[in-house]
Amino acid sequence: KYSLKSPCNVDLSSILENPTLPENQKFKAIYDALTTSPMFQKLFLSIFENSTRSNVKFEIAEHVYKDGKEVNATTERESGTNNFTIKISKQILTAGTATIKGQTKIENAKTILHECIHAYLFVKANNPTMGVDFVKILNTMYPTADEQHDFMYNKMIPTMQKVLGEIRDLNSITTAPKRVTLEAYTMHPTSSPMTSTPFNWQDFYKYISLSGLNETSCFKQDFPSGSNELSLLNQYVKAGQIELDR
Repeated sequence: KYSLKSPCNVDLSSILENPTLPENQKFKAIYDALTTSPMFQKLFLSIFENSTRSNVKFEIAEHVYKDGKEVNATTERESGTNNFTIKISKQILTAGTATIKGQTKIENAKTILHECIHAYLFVKANNPTMGVDFVKILNTMYPTADEQHDFMYNKMIPTMQKVLGEIRDLNSITTAPKRVTLEAYTMHPTSSPMTSTPFNWQDFYKYISLSGLNETSCFKQDFPSGSNELSLLNQYVKAGQIELDR
């Protein structure tokens, strides 16, 4: 099922070898939920599960670093190949509170999806005949993370919203009592004057997806420090962190 026979197209062997570890159990439950999404199947599985040219391996590391900073996850291409390794930090899967690295299950799903999109963009950029001329859009055959983040911000947020919406009601992602509590929230788009609006799931998916792209120039332009726009994004992210399942 997970392409464990050589060549490995989607390699979960490092996780399946230790199925009783809590972090591995949580990752697998979330990844399995993602694979039920028709949009995720189209985006990721269609490229990696059924390809003899492109391979991706998932690993869970105690900590993950990028450019000297601890991060939630990374996607790296093996030099000279179309093989990719997605490293997920154990900290986001096991830590228990929102004040450290721990995330809710739906945030973890977003993080895994975010990294899968990196792998997707690497492959699409290297094979522009598969669709849009990604090389022209991303500038290089193997785009940098910054280029990919800009592209995600401008082009991929609706895709992320759709995937998260398709898996939300699975118990491995959220449970009904938690959703009911979150749906009772009132959000405040502006502070002066104070305005109110009911919680909206599509906005929630959008904002948690954008929260991983806050270093892009587009994010800084659309959500400047101290703005109502940034405040509303933070309200949604914080509400989910408080109320949803971990």
